[in-house]
Amino acid sequence: AEAGDPGALGALAGRFGDADRSVRQAAVWASGRLATRGDGSSVAALRPCLSDTDQGVRHVALWAVSKVAARGDESAIAAVTARLEDADEGVRRLAERVLRRLRGGRRP
Repeated sequence: AEAGDPGALGALAGRFGDADRSVRQAAVWASGRLATRGDGSSVAALRPCLSDTDQGVRHVALWAVSKVAARGDESAIAAVTARLEDADEGVRRLAERVLRRLRGGRRP
């Protein structure tokens, strides 16, 4: 699939709710690779993945949002800010780094 391909991105988003965490994780990762920066519909599709029951999926979702969301994207900033309270320390640390990027270098 080519970067920004809406058909491929839609198919991947359809796997975000898969029962198998490895399928969810792979779909989120692939979305982060395929979506283009500033693609609001991809950011919206990724937002629920930030609250996935699996910390690995949450981690990959943070990475994907950092790749796709435009700097200053308030909906992405709000969703990532919620991860500052995540049960997993690695997710919390990554959320801090993603927020710095989304806010243009400013600390959360």
